[in-house]
Amino acid sequence: MFYVFGVSSAKCRQAAIKKVNDFRGENAPNNANEWEVKVTELQQELFEKAKPTCISGELAMPSSVDEYITQAKKLPNEFRALKGMKKVPILDSSGNPKLTKAGRTKFEWLPM
Repeated sequence: MFYVFGVSSAKCRQAAIKKVNDFRGENAPNNANEWEVKVTELQQELFEKAKPTCISGELAMPSSVDEYITQAKKLPNEFRALKGMKKVPILDSSGNPKLTKAGRTKFEWLPM
């Protein structure tokens, strides 16, 4: 199970829209142009400060991660801090996977 982690401009825009829509009183935009300006400013701020999160779906092979990153880098200012990660089960001292209270396997993210 391989994934690509990074910061996506699209995810930052969604978060910015949600935040701007919650503004009330003097901070609330009065028209569509003000709303768009505030969303754009907040999007840029979030894009610079956000932590990397999972931006891809599950990928089958490590080479798929490299291809995904190569394609993502072709889009200017859309992604930042791209890196491949793999999801592996957490093992106890005897080599068995640790389980949650619900009986599911616990996982951790490791860089490739």
